[in-house]
Amino acid sequence: TQQMFAISQDLTEAAKLEAAWASASLVLNTNAHRVLLISGSGRVVAARGFFRGSLPDAKEELLNTLSEDISVANRAASAAAKDGGLNLQSLSEIEKAGLSPAAGISSYVVGEAQTVFVSPVDGWGNLWVLTDA
Repeated sequence: TQQMFAISQDLTEAAKLEAAWASASLVLNTNAHRVLLISGSGRVVAARGFFRGSLPDAKEELLNTLSEDISVANRAASAAAKDGGLNLQSLSEIEKAGLSPAAGISSYVVGEAQTVFVSPVDGWGNLWVLTDA
């Protein structure tokens, strides 16, 4: 498990600050293990928390790797979360939603998550919050 933090240089300074504070607050003040902010185009623009596997140290390369890793899961979650969010509270719910490694979803982001929360961010993209056992 690696603790990582990366934020895209494509964001404005205000957006970087907001994403940094929001992700820190979620990881520090909840049971969250990983927090990701994903743009509407499917690119991970902010990531913070504990990730499994061997990930690149370079921040933009990390964001690109996570973007590739979560692309299929984000499309599935986006469709399910359109009406206000997706809150999966058990491994069986995660599997039923098609977001588990058993469904072909890679392990960097979803991995051994026991809960997955996906919330749309005002038509901009999705906020993902995941917790492990």
